[in-house]
Amino acid sequence: MNVGQPENTAGSQVARTPQAQEVDFALHTLGWKAFQDLCAEIAREVLGRVVTIFRPAQDGGRDAAFLGQWPGTGTLNNPSVSTIQCKFTSKADRRLRVSDLKGEEESIRDLVRDGLAEGYVLMTNMTVDGPVEAEASQWLKSLGVRVPTVLGRDAITLYLRSSPKLRALVPRVYGLGDLGWITDARRIDQARAVLQRLGDDGLATYVPTAAHRKAVEALHQHGIVMLIGEPASGKSTIAAILAANALDNEAADVVRVDRPSEFSDRWNPHETKRFFWIDDAFGANQIRRDYVDEWVRRIPELKTALSKGNRFVFTTRDYIWNEARKELRFSSIPSLEEGEESQITINLADLTQEEKEQILYNHIKVGDQTGLWRKRIAPFLSDVAQHHMFLPEIARRLGYRAFTREISLEKSGLMRFISEPKAFLARTIEELPSEARAALALMFLHGGRVPSPLSSDDPALSLVEEQTNIKLPQIRTALQNLKGSMVLNVQDQDQLVWIYKHPTIFDAYADVVARNPESVEIFLRGAKAEDIFTQVACGSVGVYGFPVRVPPQYYELLLERVRRCPSDRDANGRLFNFLAERADNAFLNLVLDNVPEVLSRETWSYTQVRWSPLLRLIRRLKEIGRLPEDARRVGVSMLRDALLDDCDATFLDDELNLSLFEPLELVRLGFQIRENLLPKLEGVVEEAADNVSYHEDAAEALSLLRDSLKALDRCFLFEEGREAIDEAQSRIESFIEDRKNNPWAPEDDDYTVAPSPSSARGARSIFDDLHE
Repeated sequence: MNVGQPENTAGSQVARTPQAQEVDFALHTLGWKAFQDLCAEIAREVLGRVVTIFRPAQDGGRDAAFLGQWPGTGTLNNPSVSTIQCKFTSKADRRLRVSDLKGEEESIRDLVRDGLAEGYVLMTNMTVDGPVEAEASQWLKSLGVRVPTVLGRDAITLYLRSSPKLRALVPRVYGLGDLGWITDARRIDQARAVLQRLGDDGLATYVPTAAHRKAVEALHQHGIVMLIGEPASGKSTIAAILAANALDNEAADVVRVDRPSEFSDRWNPHETKRFFWIDDAFGANQIRRDYVDEWVRRIPELKTALSKGNRFVFTTRDYIWNEARKELRFSSIPSLEEGEESQITINLADLTQEEKEQILYNHIKVGDQTGLWRKRIAPFLSDVAQHHMFLPEIARRLGYRAFTREISLEKSGLMRFISEPKAFLARTIEELPSEARAALALMFLHGGRVPSPLSSDDPALSLVEEQTNIKLPQIRTALQNLKGSMVLNVQDQDQLVWIYKHPTIFDAYADVVARNPESVEIFLRGAKAEDIFTQVACGSVGVYGFPVRVPPQYYELLLERVRRCPSDRDANGRLFNFLAERADNAFLNLVLDNVPEVLSRETWSYTQVRWSPLLRLIRRLKEIGRLPEDARRVGVSMLRDALLDDCDATFLDDELNLSLFEPLELVRLGFQIRENLLPKLEGVVEEAADNVSYHEDAAEALSLLRDSLKALDRCFLFEEGREAIDEAQSRIESFIEDRKNNPWAPEDDDYTVAPSPSSARGARSIFDDLHE
């Protein structure tokens, strides 16, 4: 370890730290392990060095000791090796006494003898009075310590108060103080609203993982971070904490964005220091290709906003990201070197065993399980943390009796709870009182966001009352009873709303709806068209992402919703996506027979024609033999325009696309390529190359044009045109090779975030005191 002394040293002592009574961070509520993490971060951020080696304390757990090497030659004021010890108490008014240190005497003498304690730093959350500090320092000197330092609660509180970065790395403190260190009242209100989304237990259970630290670094270095993970992996939690820290660190505003168009609506080129939080950036539980396409369009605006000092955090599910990343070009962000896109994309799946165990401990300790229940499962929790399907949200559910009534208190029962989370949660929902199920039905009809207080004029509420015979007062009470476990009541911009405690509750309720005919009917009758056509699938069509399965007996009701779907470009795009990807042949034929005019609706144009939901629907109709002539011509026109106007020839490699053309249309297209496209290829390549910034991977940025030229080369029938194609390909490859040989090199940046400090575990299990 390299451990540096705090600034302003005087002789052999760290200068007296001013008292910080005005802010009480309630350090006694942290828990011993979280306090050790805080001490390690103080060693890194305040003392200026990184803790890398741990020396177990005598009790194997509650007191941690970190061992490391100081810079220098071992002089009196610059010792060569030091030990840092942290002592924790859960009593709010505990004061340090010198007698508290006597049990460490033999250990300290051994450290001094071995040359490991020329410096000795004691950090404690106890109050340390001046005379006690002096007596403790003198006692440590009598044991051979050359440079003793004692930092008590007031010193640690001052460090926390004065360092936003320290608070970012130990975010538990946001739940301990009153946010009084933030000087702007509006930002305090915003920070409270952001943290409110975590629920009452959100900060108390939060563990700063390696992914958290990497996200802090990415925001500092690049101004943008992409949090990727499977459902229940903690993406939104980290995003909320990053947003709170941005407000803490003088961000002008936190703006939650639900769709790309909202970013353009709410971003002002003259605004600086705004923090944009885009949750489920590319779709909530299925990919929204219209969102992906629109973010591609918005990247120039994103670059400009970043250059103005604005910051961004995106979250997305892993399986959605695997599709979306093929089209996005985040490597064009100016602060990234070629090939460094991985610095802003952070996968939350890589938790260490220690991080998993700490997450489990925190959630079960904070939850409402009995001490006996905790004691019985404690021996199995290390195995639970090792399970490949372990996720933070599953640990949260394990802490509450509402979710665990069916678990047998044996290892096998716990393992089933981890491996079948959706099934357990769905059964929990099904076993709720009827009033609670009605409340969740209302939430579901609103897409998971219900204005608060509930309005008696809400059509969705009237439908729920009619179908369940549960009335408004009972639903209001039920929401209050579900608060904290399944729902939250939070401030969203200028409105108070009810939201799900976690998005996976929406997913599980969708499963419940799909198995319950009455619930399916309520959903189809009362939900917004946007929610219906992004959530439903027909019959046995297999789509990953938890859509509501609509059985054939409700096809007529779903058909009625198709008829009533508003005809704007956004709504039409969602409808076309549904019909192309999640409607079985029976329902698709029903639509064609009864609402044929749906194919004449307009939707947005896309940067790449293959993303168009209308084209995907046209292809689907061709496959099942139900493609009307007018729609076929629209598809042909879309492909031809993409080729001749945008030089997108990739469709030529797809037989289904080519089958849309009549033979004479293909011949005519060949002549148009020769007469209109080939003569301008040189200019197309030059323009495309000019638009590739030095921050981008040239091969990636030009991949569409390269693929198009290859498709042209394979399909073009006129020999005299090949020379132009070959020349264009050669120019692109030369450009890419030149970029490889002459890469852009940014200025060095000294900022680093060190790896996680080693933990104080010794022979003690973190779960030993779980029942206390």
